[in-house]
Amino acid sequence: MDMRDTEETVDVTPTEPSGGRGRRALGLGVTLAVVVALLAGFGALALSKHAPTLAPQTEPGSTAGWQVYHDPLNLFTMRLPPGWTASADLGSFTEGDRNGSDSGQDEMISFHDPSQGKSSAGIFIVAQQIHNTTFAQAMMCSARSHETTTFHGYPADESSPAMILFESANAHFQLDEIIPGVLEPVHSSPMQTAPLPPTPTTLPAATISTDRALLSDALASFQPTDTQPLACH
Repeated sequence: MDMRDTEETVDVTPTEPSGGRGRRALGLGVTLAVVVALLAGFGALALSKHAPTLAPQTEPGSTAGWQVYHDPLNLFTMRLPPGWTASADLGSFTEGDRNGSDSGQDEMISFHDPSQGKSSAGIFIVAQQIHNTTFAQAMMCSARSHETTTFHGYPADESSPAMILFESANAHFQLDEIIPGVLEPVHSSPMQTAPLPPTPTTLPAATISTDRALLSDALASFQPTDTQPLACH
């Protein structure tokens, strides 16, 4: 079994802008609350802290002044609202069954606005490498029947609230959206705690509306570095 015994996070403030199912849900966690994530499979997992890479973003419109985030494994980019921070944990996985096994790297990355404390909206992303092997691709393709919608042109599963699962040709992604007490993914695994505790006070309607817009814009900017979906036959 492949398990994360502990999770260490380190927040890095962005520079000033000028910026289940067959496959399984990979985990739930934000810096608002540390959550243990359990990955299907077997083997040991090593964790390491990683400082995020952020660059100024000059796109016009609602995301003007946002930061561009590049993940440690170079699997995706995403724009972040000013003031949001990123915390990244790197890990390694080994998983398999009687038909074979696969191992590689994965990452758990949380994004939120520390100035908002426990009331901050956030995004939590888990990304796992997919190798060009028959076993790895067959395992990830086993859930294609659940992918009844698309995300940026990639077949995707959005059947669980506030959670998107999809694959590029080289990575499996889980994207969780969080507005505490309002919008949170629901997971079925006993090792994954959800929903998160409600905020001490009810968020104002205007704040919820703003948070939904921020999450929507951030996810709209999400771009896998591999532009091709995972090919499943």
